[in-house]
Amino acid sequence: MEHQTISERQTRWSSRHRIYLRFTALILGAFLFGGAIATTPSPSDLTSPAHAIDNHHGPGVNWGNGIHVHGAGAFVVDGRYVYCAEPWVRSGPKVPVFVGSSTIPGNSSGGVSVATTEGAPLQQITFVIARYGQTNDNLQAAAVALAVWEIRGADGRGSSGYEAELARVRNSVGPDVVALSQRLMAEAASWTYARQSHEVGSSSTAISVSPTSAYSGSVSIPVGTLSLQIESGEFSDGTTSRTWEGNGSPAGTSLSWQGLPPAESWDRYYRVSFSGEYLEIPTTVLWGDGGNSQSSVSVESSRARPFEAVTVELDTTWAPEVSSLVSSKFVSVGEQHSDDITFAATAADTGTSGEWRWRLATDGSHEWMPVKAKVTAYGPYLSDPALNPSSEAPVGAPVAARGTFTTDPARDQSSPQTYSFLFDDEILEQGYYTYKWDIDGADQDPSIIGADNCLKPNAELGCRVRRDFGRRDATISAYPKNRRGSCTPRCARKRSHKPQ
Repeated sequence: MEHQTISERQTRWSSRHRIYLRFTALILGAFLFGGAIATTPSPSDLTSPAHAIDNHHGPGVNWGNGIHVHGAGAFVVDGRYVYCAEPWVRSGPKVPVFVGSSTIPGNSSGGVSVATTEGAPLQQITFVIARYGQTNDNLQAAAVALAVWEIRGADGRGSSGYEAELARVRNSVGPDVVALSQRLMAEAASWTYARQSHEVGSSSTAISVSPTSAYSGSVSIPVGTLSLQIESGEFSDGTTSRTWEGNGSPAGTSLSWQGLPPAESWDRYYRVSFSGEYLEIPTTVLWGDGGNSQSSVSVESSRARPFEAVTVELDTTWAPEVSSLVSSKFVSVGEQHSDDITFAATAADTGTSGEWRWRLATDGSHEWMPVKAKVTAYGPYLSDPALNPSSEAPVGAPVAARGTFTTDPARDQSSPQTYSFLFDDEILEQGYYTYKWDIDGADQDPSIIGADNCLKPNAELGCRVRRDFGRRDATISAYPKNRRGSCTPRCARKRSHKPQ
């Protein structure tokens, strides 16, 4: 930005050396918070002779050949919009040559000074120019220029004279430009902080996956994520892909997900994978040395880069339980034995998920692992066995009937499911009867217990779980931590009759 009067500028222009530049076309869109500015035409491809950088004004407010006084905006150089680095220094007689730099050198002249810009402030400037600087919108270009100057002078890096210059610019460009520049600066500061915080001990572009159960979790993504895909799972909105426009995802973005075990097996382990792209913002600037005159700054174009895919292996180890709702009952001759039973997953414990194992069916629905239980009816008794319960059936207890029952894989076992069961046998002698239910790993379908010899029945425990004789209770079967093969059932005796 210059401070000459119009007549002074006209005199200087007439004496400047003439150079010839041809400018290539640029097609870039710029995006604002909460919405996008429509894609605008590229900077003009100038073919006529031109004098110095002043002849290449782009969009801005109070900005342009012969009219800008404390205004703000962009210049057009080599088909890109560039921004002046010192708002109080006059432009010189030539277009600067731009080179990559990790700093913007300080400047001191005419009682105004600003320190070297580097580190986090430089990163903020690269963000603002890369994301918002390539625009034909006058207000946005002015806001970018003002943001660059504000960042350079912040935190005492600019002198009192520098602050006075910025005050004149703010008054000239008006409150809308000032407000927008503040928003751009806030976003740049947030992005830079998030990037630097991720760089401590890990990549700034790392995806972080946190399982919260065997079938769900959350994924945290870095600022600037453009897209994220999930395999063998879905996000909380039921989709398998999420996208972010413009700047990408804001800092602190975290998404919930659900794993979807594949339909082909009941394997204990399954994998959920994440992949996508993030926005790579340049870490250096393109600095045009103005010598004793005004310097300019731009950046390379931001680019979409792929994430390194992240995969988590989820463990579905679990334990089913079956509960009889009938402790004992009196049954007359000719009636059938019957019982109401409830199947549920035992509560989460060390090594178990607390969730009934399921997988995707071929039609996309949930298929719940079928579990087989067996029942023994003891009786008849003259007195109610519930009056004298025991941990085991008494020696010589009469067996009236036996049966088996398998859960329905279509029933939603995310919550306990109750079934009514009828024995095939009719009662031949009236009296009191009690029913004992067991889940035995060896009784399960081969598709569930896995390959032969994957895990043999536990001989010491008899691979059998019993509830106490004459009580309503649960019998429990655990699924072992078998690394290979399927989710193999294992029986484990429970000393207490209460569900574990």
